[in-house]
Amino acid sequence: MPQIIKGGKYVFGSSKKNQQGKIMIPKEAMKEYNFFEEQKVFLMPGSKKSGGFGITTYEKLKESKLNSLLKDNPDLAQFKLERGKIKEIKGRAYYWKRIQNNTIKMSQNALKIFGINPRNLLLAVRGSNLALGFISKGSIYDEAKKHTEIPTFK
Repeated sequence: MPQIIKGGKYVFGSSKKNQQGKIMIPKEAMKEYNFFEEQKVFLMPGSKKSGGFGITTYEKLKESKLNSLLKDNPDLAQFKLERGKIKEIKGRAYYWKRIQNNTIKMSQNALKIFGINPRNLLLAVRGSNLALGFISKGSIYDEAKKHTEIPTFK
């Protein structure tokens, strides 16, 4: 996994969204974030600077500063929202999906809400311990385009 800027983010690779809205989670990231097949995960907005979204688990959210999201939104916390239904909390979008074949499948509406252009490659980066980041713009994204050693997952 390359570190594209000294002291900067580590990059797992680029993930290309396919026609069905499926986005590949790199195997190395699956292992590092303890994701597994058929696991329910939360998708949450990325930063304004980097765009995209992060993927995290109930357990990681529960132990984080964002645990109030779960306490204040039991329908989200208990996966009682219809699968793929987006919940807006304080002007930001959250929802859950199930990992299948190392992918998550996003609806066109979800892609739009997270600001993902259908032609965008998403850069899978080591975010915080909280979430795996899939970013779609910004300085890290621009720098990664210069690095041919970064793999693309389809």
